[in-house]
Amino acid sequence: MKRILLIVAMLLPVVSAIAVDPNVTITADVNTATHLHDGVPHKTVTIGYTSDVNVRAFALDINVSTNMNIGANPPTGFLRGESISPNKGYGIFPGRFRDFINPSVPDWDDANYMPITPLDDPGAENTGLDKPRMVVELGTLYSGDANRPALSGTLFTFDVNSEGNSGGTVTIDTEDLRGEIVGTAGTALTDNLPITVNLNFPVAGCPVPNCVGQTSEWCIAAIGTAGFANWKEYGVPGNGQAGQELHKVIAQLQTPGSSWPCDTRIDFNEVNWPVKPTAPFYANWINRGRPQCWAYPRQCRGDADGKKEGTFWVSNNDILIFRTAFNQLATAIPPGGICADFDHKKEGTFWVSNNDILIFRNYFNQLATSVPLCGNVLYPCSDPNYHYWCLPAGVTCPAGQYCAPAGVCPNSP
Repeated sequence: MKRILLIVAMLLPVVSAIAVDPNVTITADVNTATHLHDGVPHKTVTIGYTSDVNVRAFALDINVSTNMNIGANPPTGFLRGESISPNKGYGIFPGRFRDFINPSVPDWDDANYMPITPLDDPGAENTGLDKPRMVVELGTLYSGDANRPALSGTLFTFDVNSEGNSGGTVTIDTEDLRGEIVGTAGTALTDNLPITVNLNFPVAGCPVPNCVGQTSEWCIAAIGTAGFANWKEYGVPGNGQAGQELHKVIAQLQTPGSSWPCDTRIDFNEVNWPVKPTAPFYANWINRGRPQCWAYPRQCRGDADGKKEGTFWVSNNDILIFRTAFNQLATAIPPGGICADFDHKKEGTFWVSNNDILIFRNYFNQLATSVPLCGNVLYPCSDPNYHYWCLPAGVTCPAGQYCAPAGVCPNSP
């Protein structure tokens, strides 16, 4: 318990020593690999030390230049708790110890216990993860010389991100208000700080394929061919995976044709087929070759061409389509004729027959306000039968509805 209480005094302000050859040399090694988090490139920096005397504690002030931030991920590679051989080092973090550790029964594995000084502590206001500055403090607590930290080693590793792929600098200095770098006698040691290291975020690497308009299977293969090892697909709407009833890629995070580090994860968005597998007519839609017109907003009301004629959605143009398919065997229905199958099912041996006439008559030459939508396709996919509407050329998506971008509907002209 007495050793625990020493933590409170460990990083008290001290009188700085006169600058001579440093007792302690701080190093900052930049990992050359670039990795991506949420579309933003990151690099890691590892802070190490070499000393010719025993160090009791480190208080460091870390700043990054414009257009960069300390990463949102907590630091890694640090010791937690007392220094006990063979795990010797600096695992006491005073501010976090105060807030998260019970001295009687310390839980060193608490996820909140890390070297970063709380942002409301003196000298560390408004600093920390996802900010351009953080203050860290690491002390050691041990019993017996066998457990004393080595005169050199690693303190921790942290992330730095770069908005817009631009490079910059990381500067490490002592945080005087938190106690600088302190020896076992409680006095400040001489050091080599401040030091500055450069971070470059090269975008040269693998070329990003253009997946827009292609199937997800094609996109995944192209990503591998381009040299990228990782990809992630987001269903919009839904979560279709390669090999299921998905259709085309509608968007991607990285700009097609741009060059990114080959360890970048390529993210793209795909859409499912417009008709949901849970729709009662889904099997018939598949059997009829996935006609785009069955996903027109008012096709189930008799609108075979998906367009208005004057003020009417169901009118003379739809009659012409209906006549070509009425009471025809499936093999004799001309191209586009299946669009007159308004109930999406057979009547006897005919797909377009008397049941479809009844639907057509009910809505023929009715004002648009009297011809309701076939469903309520609001993002994200609230309708039980449709993911989104398909539209013929020249037709505007109904207000408040979710319509597919051009070119992603099946059998698009």
